[in-house]
Amino acid sequence: MGDRYEDFGVIGAATLRMLAANHEIDLSAEQAARALAPIRSLPPHPDVEPALKQLTDAGYRLVTLTNSSAAGVKAQMENSGLQRYLSDRLSVETVGLFKPHAHVYRWAARQVGESVEDCLLIAAHGWDVAGAAWAGMRTCFLARPGKQLYPLAPPPTLLKADLLEAAQKLIALPR
Repeated sequence: MGDRYEDFGVIGAATLRMLAANHEIDLSAEQAARALAPIRSLPPHPDVEPALKQLTDAGYRLVTLTNSSAAGVKAQMENSGLQRYLSDRLSVETVGLFKPHAHVYRWAARQVGESVEDCLLIAAHGWDVAGAAWAGMRTCFLARPGKQLYPLAPPPTLLKADLLEAAQKLIALPR
């Protein structure tokens, strides 16, 4: 915000404090941080692990790209048991910009040694899919319940109900 970078967890805690204040609840920075801590240990959706396994077995290279801190994504992946499927974990804290800024996606492609056009971002966040598309990536939107495409973005390359359906489609494509 305002051309300043702050850790995503710190932003989340500050936002929680603002919401609490709207409801006349006094919430300290420490209380807000503790309230958000369980996010790092949420279980993945049931389709995620089998899809990641299928993709890695098929030779796909998988990388995370997150607005969370490096420590945050490391904890999330270790707690979820998904780290074994990933070749790398990328955090925007390295570039000091948040997704959906197009520079973040181009930076991520360079980090993995690929052209942006040869990368595919899969997400259930319309704004994330939009940013990747604007940067020149191919995209796959997971139309999970309650998730919507960003109406001002180009349509995704693929639109699937969940990650398992997306993985099966990707594996079936000629490579």
